[in-house]
Amino acid sequence: MRAQPGLAVLLLCLAAPLLTPAAARAGDDDVFDEPERGDEPGRLSLTLLGGELQAISGSGRSSAATFGGEVAWRFDAIEVGVLGEAARLRTRTAEWSPVVLLRLTERFMSRRGLEASFSFGFGAAREERWKAWFQVALGMRLDLGPIFLTGEVGFEQADFIRLAGGLGTRF
Repeated sequence: MRAQPGLAVLLLCLAAPLLTPAAARAGDDDVFDEPERGDEPGRLSLTLLGGELQAISGSGRSSAATFGGEVAWRFDAIEVGVLGEAARLRTRTAEWSPVVLLRLTERFMSRRGLEASFSFGFGAAREERWKAWFQVALGMRLDLGPIFLTGEVGFEQADFIRLAGGLGTRF
């Protein structure tokens, strides 16, 4: 059985609520109250991502490793970012294909230091030639002071499911 890095990222995302300090989980506040927004981190975020594009069965494609980064600016309601990745989409595995997406992300705060997110990305990728590329992703972030851990499950063009994990910071 070969190692599945995408599975490890997914398990980390699911275990993230358990990793928050017990003091943060033990509050007497109503869980339906709106979290306070007074001391928000900076608006610019930089994230390094890595993971795998899992081919959906029956698509005739093979899974592809991927790595890259995102630069995003947070407005009041959404984040606008540019995601650049390199993925092994081509038939020859020695070649990396560039993927560039403009992403719009809505983030939702929780009381446990987690942010859930919904992202829509559109842009282009090059396999044999450049073509349109789309992405819809669900994710979460765990703030750890000046840095954060992130994980995403995305549904992408060409019958791929993207499992990614990352490390980032905000300014």
